[in-house]
This record gives sequence, C-alpha cells and structure tokens, in this order.
Amino acid sequence: MKHLLVIVLIFLPFQLFGFDFKSISADYEVSYGVIGEVGKAHASLNIDNGTYKIRVKGEGTGLAKYLSLGRQEVYESTGVIKDGKFLPNLFVKHRTWGSKEERKRYFFHHDKKEVSVIKTDINGGKVKESREVLPYYADNDILTLFFNLRQLVGKDLVANKKIQLTAIGANGKDGHLSVEVPNKKMKDMMKKILKKDDNLLIVILNQKLFASKKGEFLINITEKGLCDRVVLKDVLMYGDLVGKMKNLKIVKAR
Repeated sequence: MKHLLVIVLIFLPFQLFGFDFKSISADYEVSYGVIGEVGKAHASLNIDNGTYKIRVKGEGTGLAKYLSLGRQEVYESTGVIKDGKFLPNLFVKHRTWGSKEERKRYFFHHDKKEVSVIKTDINGGKVKESREVLPYYADNDILTLFFNLRQLVGKDLVANKKIQLTAIGANGKDGHLSVEVPNKKMKDMMKKILKKDDNLLIVILNQKLFASKKGEFLINITEKGLCDRVVLKDVLMYGDLVGKMKNLKIVKAR
C-alpha cells in the first residue's frame, strides 16, 4: 500500500479557528470500494509558546497490512509560528516495512532560501546515508501548507482558477502542487462523490498514486475549517479510495 498516508495529509485542519487552541488530534480511516478499510492513521497538532509540532502516523490494516509487510509511515513537521503562519524548521518522512526502513529529514534554511535533506536507508541491518541540497526551495512542507493555505492564496482562491504552490513532500521532482475551487459543473459531480457540500476543493499533488496519474484529490472542508472527507480521483477496479475523519479532539488554549 505504497503512499497510503499521502491521502491523510490532506485531512489536517484548514485555517482552524485561528490559533485559539493548544492541541488538536483525530483518527482517520481509509477505505477502498468493496474491499472496505485498508488503512488507519492518527494526526495531531500541538502548539506551545510560539512553536508547533504536527505528526501523522498511519499503517495498513487487514489484507493491506499483510501485503505491505506491516508498512508504517510517520510524517512530522516542527517549527515556529511567525506572523500567523506555520514556518517549518524540520520535516521528517519515516517509513518502515519488513526489515527495511527509510527516513528523510528535510532541514529548512530560510535565510539562504535552501532546503537540505539527509536520507537514511536501512535494509537488513545495513545502513546507507546520503546528503544533498534540493534543487528548489519552499517555505512550507506538505503539512504546514494546508494550515497556511488561506493566507497563501487569499482572494485568489475563486471558482475555476487553479493556484500553483510548492511544498516539500508534495512530489520528489520539484514540490509543485495545485489547488482549485471547482466550477458549478465540477461541484455538482463532487457533491455526488463526496456526499458532502460544505466548501469543496480539488488538490493535485502531481505524483502517481495507485491508479491516479496525477494524485488528484476531491476534498470537503467543513464550516469549522476541517477536512472531513477526501476521495482520490480515477482509482479503478474496486471503486473510490475514500478517507474519513473520526474521533476529533480539540484542547482550547487557556
């Protein structure tokens, strides 16, 4: 179930109530057509004295867990809150399956407009490590981007207009992704698929996920600013890949 957790990244709070909370967490389930549940995840955000930590952990369930050799994925972003935005210092992608392990640590050098990465691969106890500076710079990772989205696009986020953005973790080539508000025809189609009608968005990660060539997601954002349902478009054979939020918990700031 490669890239199972990418679908969960879209679920994080979308400009939730400003910053009048101390922590927020939720569980998620991912189901695939007639097969049913194929994965689960837990996501959390903690804020403390102007710093933040976002963490998403997930794994396959049932047959998907068996086929993926017990694959688990963890995504973490840590940094500061500056001018009302999340500014990452470190973004980590950690994957384990069978006897293999892969960890990528992205370090943000905002003063130099650079992002460097240390990649560590472990296979049967053998460790291989490499370091490089990415050929592009972004001041967001895939986790902070969706918290900062409203400030980034502002009034530009209007129907039928596609906004191009860049985030570490969006895709391995250049970090490009796009966000679009659907036009009326597309919105009507999304209502039927999502079975929701709050604030609808289309997010394209520009990477192949399952049978979706572009990694195109249809998402619903509630009036409280939470992404509570998402569908990965163009998944064939057994139906849609659907993610749902449950067990939401918010701790208000004192």
